[in-house]
Amino acid sequence: MSSFNSITLMGNLTKDPIYRESSNGGGVCTLRLAVNTYRKDDEEEVLFIDAVVFGKQAVSCEKYLSKGRGVLVSGRLKNRTYDDKEGVTKYVTEVIANTVQFLGNSNGNDEVPAVTTTEASGQEKETETVAF
Repeated sequence: MSSFNSITLMGNLTKDPIYRESSNGGGVCTLRLAVNTYRKDDEEEVLFIDAVVFGKQAVSCEKYLSKGRGVLVSGRLKNRTYDDKEGVTKYVTEVIANTVQFLGNSNGNDEVPAVTTTEASGQEKETETVAF
Protein backbone atom coordinates (compact mmCIF):
# COMPACT_ATOMS: atom_id res chain seq x y z
CA MET A 1 0.00 0.00 0.00
CA SER A 2 1.26 3.48 -0.84
CA SER A 3 1.71 6.17 1.78
CA PHE A 4 2.05 9.94 1.76
CA ASN A 5 3.81 12.13 4.33
CA SER A 6 3.31 15.85 3.70
CA ILE A 7 2.45 18.77 5.95
CA THR A 8 2.04 22.52 5.49
CA LEU A 9 1.81 24.82 8.50
CA MET A 10 1.40 28.56 8.86
CA GLY A 11 2.20 30.13 12.21
CA ASN A 12 4.38 32.52 14.17
CA LEU A 13 7.77 31.84 15.70
CA THR A 14 7.61 31.59 19.50
CA LYS A 15 11.34 32.29 19.85
CA ASP A 16 14.34 33.21 17.74
CA PRO A 17 15.62 30.44 15.43
CA ILE A 18 18.29 28.14 16.87
CA TYR A 19 21.13 27.66 14.39
CA ARG A 20 24.00 25.19 14.65
CA GLU A 21 26.54 23.57 12.36
CA SER A 22 25.93 19.88 11.69
CA SER A 23 28.62 17.21 11.82
CA ASN A 24 28.84 17.18 8.00
CA GLY A 25 29.53 20.94 7.85
CA GLY A 26 26.05 22.07 6.78
CA GLY A 27 23.77 24.35 8.75
CA VAL A 28 20.75 23.22 10.74
CA CYS A 29 18.13 25.62 12.08
CA THR A 30 15.24 24.78 14.40
CA LEU A 31 12.10 26.92 14.25
CA ARG A 32 9.48 26.75 17.04
CA LEU A 33 6.04 27.57 15.62
CA ALA A 34 2.74 28.38 17.30
CA VAL A 35 -0.14 27.33 15.05
CA ASN A 36 -3.65 28.48 16.05
CA THR A 37 -6.81 26.52 15.31
CA TYR A 38 -10.33 27.68 16.08
CA ARG A 39 -13.05 25.18 16.92
CA LYS A 40 -16.80 25.48 16.32
CA ASP A 41 -17.33 26.74 19.89
CA ASP A 42 -14.90 29.63 19.18
CA GLU A 43 -12.29 28.14 21.49
CA GLU A 44 -8.73 28.65 20.34
CA GLU A 45 -6.37 25.70 20.33
CA VAL A 46 -2.64 26.35 19.96
CA LEU A 47 -0.17 23.75 18.77
CA PHE A 48 3.56 24.24 19.35
CA ILE A 49 5.56 22.49 16.65
CA ASP A 50 9.28 22.38 15.83
CA ALA A 51 10.44 22.59 12.20
CA VAL A 52 13.99 21.65 11.22
CA VAL A 53 15.60 23.42 8.25
CA PHE A 54 18.87 22.44 6.54
CA GLY A 55 21.55 23.98 4.31
CA LYS A 56 21.41 27.46 2.79
CA GLN A 57 17.79 27.79 3.82
CA ALA A 58 18.84 27.28 7.47
CA VAL A 59 21.33 30.15 7.16
CA SER A 60 18.61 32.43 5.70
CA CYS A 61 16.20 31.50 8.49
CA GLU A 62 18.78 32.28 11.18
CA LYS A 63 19.69 35.58 9.51
CA TYR A 64 16.23 36.98 8.71
CA LEU A 65 13.74 35.40 11.13
CA SER A 66 13.04 36.31 14.74
CA LYS A 67 10.45 35.72 17.43
CA GLY A 68 6.94 36.73 16.32
CA ARG A 69 7.63 36.43 12.59
CA GLY A 70 5.09 34.57 10.47
CA VAL A 71 6.24 31.63 8.36
CA LEU A 72 4.72 29.07 6.02
CA VAL A 73 6.52 25.73 6.34
CA SER A 74 6.06 22.75 4.03
CA GLY A 75 7.72 19.40 4.58
CA ARG A 76 7.24 15.98 6.14
CA LEU A 77 6.67 14.71 9.67
CA LYS A 78 9.37 12.74 11.44
CA ASN A 79 9.39 10.96 14.81
CA ARG A 80 12.55 10.50 16.83
CA THR A 81 13.55 9.54 20.36
CA TYR A 82 16.36 10.53 22.69
CA ASP A 83 17.33 9.95 26.32
CA ASP A 84 17.38 13.02 28.57
CA LYS A 85 19.95 13.68 31.32
CA GLU A 86 18.04 11.46 33.76
CA GLY A 87 17.95 8.59 31.25
CA VAL A 88 14.24 8.99 30.46
CA THR A 89 13.31 8.32 26.84
CA LYS A 90 11.66 11.34 25.18
CA TYR A 91 9.59 11.18 21.99
CA VAL A 92 9.61 14.06 19.52
CA THR A 93 7.53 14.71 16.40
CA GLU A 94 8.88 17.48 14.18
CA VAL A 95 8.59 18.82 10.65
CA ILE A 96 11.55 18.32 8.33
CA ALA A 97 11.14 21.40 6.14
CA ASN A 98 11.42 21.34 2.37
CA THR A 99 10.47 25.01 2.04
CA VAL A 100 10.10 27.95 4.41
CA GLN A 101 8.37 31.10 3.20
CA PHE A 102 8.82 34.25 5.27
CA LEU A 103 5.58 36.13 5.89
CA GLY A 104 5.03 39.70 7.12
CA ASN A 105 6.70 40.45 10.42
CA SER A 106 5.47 42.03 13.62
CA ASN A 107 7.68 45.13 13.58
CA GLY A 108 5.75 46.86 10.77
CA ASN A 109 8.44 46.23 8.16
CA ASP A 110 6.77 43.72 5.89
CA GLU A 111 9.54 43.51 3.31
CA VAL A 112 10.77 39.97 2.95
CA PRO A 113 14.36 39.41 1.76
CA ALA A 114 15.19 37.11 -1.13
CA VAL A 115 15.77 33.61 0.20
CA THR A 116 16.94 30.32 -1.19
CA THR A 117 14.53 27.44 -0.79
CA THR A 118 15.13 23.77 -1.39
CA GLU A 119 12.40 21.95 -3.24
CA ALA A 120 11.56 18.33 -2.45
CA SER A 121 13.42 17.44 -5.67
CA GLY A 122 16.63 18.77 -4.11
CA GLN A 123 16.89 21.66 -6.55
CA GLU A 124 17.44 25.11 -5.11
CA LYS A 125 15.62 28.20 -6.29
CA GLU A 126 15.74 31.83 -5.22
CA THR A 127 12.56 33.76 -4.52
CA GLU A 128 12.16 37.48 -5.06
CA THR A 129 11.84 40.15 -2.39
CA VAL A 130 8.16 40.76 -1.72
CA ALA A 131 6.45 43.61 0.11
CA PHE A 132 3.04 42.91 1.66
